[in-house]
Amino acid sequence: MVNANSEVIVIGAGISGLLAARVLANSCETVTIIERDRLSQSGQVRPGVPQGSHIHGLLARGHEAIEDLVPGFAEDLLADGAASVEFLSETRISYQGYTLLQSPADISMAFASRPFIESRIARKVLALPNVRLLDGHTVQALTATPHGDRITGVQLATPDGERVERPATLVVAALGKAGQALSWLDRLGYPRPKESRMRIDVGYASRRYQLPADVLGKDRFFFDGPHADRPCGLMIGAQENGTWIVTACGYGAHAPHRTGHSFHEVVARLAPAGVAERLAASPALDDIHTFGFPASTRRHYERISCMPEGLIAFGDAVCSYNPIYGIGMTSAALQAKALASTLEAGGRRLPQRFYRRAAPNITLLWTLSSTMDHLISEVPGRRPLHVQLVAPFLKRLLATAEYDPEMARTVARVVTFAAPLPGLLHPRLLVRLLRNCHDARENPVVGVRA
Repeated sequence: MVNANSEVIVIGAGISGLLAARVLANSCETVTIIERDRLSQSGQVRPGVPQGSHIHGLLARGHEAIEDLVPGFAEDLLADGAASVEFLSETRISYQGYTLLQSPADISMAFASRPFIESRIARKVLALPNVRLLDGHTVQALTATPHGDRITGVQLATPDGERVERPATLVVAALGKAGQALSWLDRLGYPRPKESRMRIDVGYASRRYQLPADVLGKDRFFFDGPHADRPCGLMIGAQENGTWIVTACGYGAHAPHRTGHSFHEVVARLAPAGVAERLAASPALDDIHTFGFPASTRRHYERISCMPEGLIAFGDAVCSYNPIYGIGMTSAALQAKALASTLEAGGRRLPQRFYRRAAPNITLLWTLSSTMDHLISEVPGRRPLHVQLVAPFLKRLLATAEYDPEMARTVARVVTFAAPLPGLLHPRLLVRLLRNCHDARENPVVGVRA
């Protein structure tokens, strides 16, 4: 049982690991974060976070959750130069070929690079008196009781190559989507969790620029997402200290490549009028960086009844989503909130109780992400029944949101998780849909495959 005398180890100093450490610091004597990379103070992209070169933004719900966990984070982020963006009124957002009407939605978001966001969380978490960082160290194995029913610590390699053991009451594995916790469970003789895996084969390419503040006019973020008739998309967003990032994305053969040709081709095709020319005339701050994401994966730890005490998989190790939707940081923050409430409730079997408490929010995020991906014709596989049923409704909804400010605000609040998904089914909105359905486009959002 975790208590005030417990020593806890968190493996991974990414956003998930940092937020887990922040929560555990309230309940434990010491929290040690072990990170394979050497953490830089300069905010550079590190090897353990290859997606760090690409566009990041904190969705409204994730921003709120991190602020609850790390008070002062939002103020520091903006004071240090992150871009403050009013979602919908300062953004041009297109989903499935429909552009949301711009109007005030009372949704403030912060846009900045991944290293910038991560370093601001790290600065506050590592300032806590009972949190310690061991960077440049690699965890090679877990230690356990003779019967394997409880984890007792880790074996790690120091920067000098020395192998040492470090005891712990609890080990939190925030190691990303690769999920090294799975192999550790194998070695201890425990079953792996069942997986929901959705192959999407999405890829994206990004480049940072120094651009004038009015490159998008009054807007601060542009998103024209992929859809059934065009499986590629473009994002242009303000970042910290006056910089901007451009990210082209695509599914399957439409994914952009490092050569630059396909990147610039997508920019020329999808950027607002005049923006591609301004990009070509502006200084790039780095090379084109590419990243591929073959599949979204959810590991159903909440369904396992037999697992060792003292080990929790966390963050992307539990569920990883299509990065296009910007869900990952919000998922990490909501898992951290679930961990906090689980610790407050007390009791034994902490891992099982945590997974079950975290599952509803993970299910919500997974449902939204996977449903949007199923609407892309390049995504292989049969469309689930709920996707076949929801496609016509989504078409009506988004078509109405092109000219109806209340519908646009509702969609914006749902996709940023400022409001729950069932909000789209509010009777008042359904009446508006029925009233305005004759204005909806006649072409379907997607040709649903049986």
